[in-house]
Amino acid sequence: MARNEVEIRVTADTKNAERGLSGMRKSLGNFSRSAKIAGAALTGIAAGGFLLMKRFGQASLVQQKAVNTLAATMAAQGESFKSMEEQIMSVTAALQKKTNFGDEVQIQALARLTASLGDTETALDMLPVLIDLAAFRGKDLTQVVETLGPVLAGTTSNLASLAMKFDESEGPMERANRIMERVGGTAEAVADPFIQM
Repeated sequence: MARNEVEIRVTADTKNAERGLSGMRKSLGNFSRSAKIAGAALTGIAAGGFLLMKRFGQASLVQQKAVNTLAATMAAQGESFKSMEEQIMSVTAALQKKTNFGDEVQIQALARLTASLGDTETALDMLPVLIDLAAFRGKDLTQVVETLGPVLAGTTSNLASLAMKFDESEGPMERANRIMERVGGTAEAVADPFIQM
């Protein structure tokens, strides 16, 4: 049997192939760098989202504690939080939109003022006075409640920060109205839109 052999020789210019492979390596390297940058950006976005969710969760917890405190204070006064919840949340939300005082801070202040005055309805009516005075003095709302609460309740007749003296016959609303004549509208006037956002 005869055997046929075929020999094939391939000669090629490897320079073109090397250039093609080099270009391919470069493209893959660029793609890899782009993927790393995109991955880092997505990781940053995810971390930012997590921190934002954490903040919202913490704010919600602070607000719930404030609501629980107010509910307990109202119960001690013989009042029901549930019966006034819609009104309270509506007032604090409206004030939050116009000022830099969040509703959780307002609810905390409302609890303290309710304890001082013994009446949530009156305390809720006084909330704008507290907010304006806090903005006027550049103080924390709870600090202002500690100062103003006894004045509105009639246990003291002096409001040193405004150099005001009240007659013992003046009730809480009369005192509040006199204070508003001096500082009314301050909180809205100095509201920082970036804080509101």
